[in-house]
Amino acid sequence: MGFDCRRNRIKSFLTEQLIDSIIFYIDSEVCFMLHNFFGRAATFFTIAAACALVVTNNAEAFSRSTCNEMFASANVDRVEMFSMNTDEVSLGDHPHLLGTPLGSAVVCWSNDGRVAVRGVLFKDDIYNEGGDVLAVRATIRLRRADGRWTDWTRFTLGDGWPSNKDVLLVSPRGQFDEVRILLRERREVIASRIGEPWREPSWVTKTAKTIRR
Repeated sequence: MGFDCRRNRIKSFLTEQLIDSIIFYIDSEVCFMLHNFFGRAATFFTIAAACALVVTNNAEAFSRSTCNEMFASANVDRVEMFSMNTDEVSLGDHPHLLGTPLGSAVVCWSNDGRVAVRGVLFKDDIYNEGGDVLAVRATIRLRRADGRWTDWTRFTLGDGWPSNKDVLLVSPRGQFDEVRILLRERREVIASRIGEPWREPSWVTKTAKTIRR
């Protein structure tokens, strides 16, 4: 019997209830690469582990229920789920597989004018194989209806473990209409020529997102 990499759901190891919860399919090219290099058994258990990870963490996705817990359901005006992803840093929710968050972060807008941001910051290259990424960061600020901005709030992950960090920012009382999110990395500056002086590593913005009421 052939090894079906495209839609293998590991039926012999998971119950029907767990199968119904699997929302992730392994990319066929990655699957075939694993199969060719490591053999059928290794590929089988790799996919099984990935599917188990999805099932285990699926219930943790941020959604409207997250907003209901923060503001009370009757006070929730609007909910926006989103994710941000780059090669080195991402924002979303578990599960986080192959450098990509499969779950979503969420922005909650309340009827009384407040706003909240909830998600998980991920450092995509946990082993830092290049050796030059020193830290990653999510930086968030909020705009009031009169145009004034709050100070930046920073959530930072350094080199090594842990590889993820909870992000939670809730506005003070007032009227807010915009959220600004930056994902940044702090990378060691490699000298381009012998004798070049050492330079202090600086923060570089990799991606940005604006969410409006």
